[in-house]
Amino acid sequence: MKVEGFIQESGRVLYGRLAPGSDLLLGIDALCEEFGVSCGSIVGCMGSLSSTTYTYVRPDPEHPVGIKYVDVMKLETPAELISAQGTIGVNQGNRDIHLHGVLSDADGNFIAGHLLPGCTVCATVELSILVAETGIERKFDEQTQFCIFRYGK
Repeated sequence: MKVEGFIQESGRVLYGRLAPGSDLLLGIDALCEEFGVSCGSIVGCMGSLSSTTYTYVRPDPEHPVGIKYVDVMKLETPAELISAQGTIGVNQGNRDIHLHGVLSDADGNFIAGHLLPGCTVCATVELSILVAETGIERKFDEQTQFCIFRYGK
């Protein structure tokens, strides 16, 4: 079994809020920029969205790991962002945010997937980020054929 990672001896947590009308991912990026965060883990994220852009995986026997992402989906009604978690790292020198979430739509149906730019905050989004000093970088992975985060100092 192959694993990779690192232990950070000290921990800092960034707590923040995104205002109505903010783009979820751009807002998280702006919060990180404001407080000098380039790497970390989004450990808590909840609130409401007025529109949601997302994707999720489906089986694909032709792909090396057996999955593919469906076309981008757009939910144009308000939704409760029950929970979201993610990784913040560096991709070719730029901050990269990878966020997955669970939502409840206006009819109480649950939706889950990979959240993309185009998610608009409705009333608020509150989040907490466990800050890492360094060591999280997104790179193309030959085995999976996806750009994935790699961990190490």
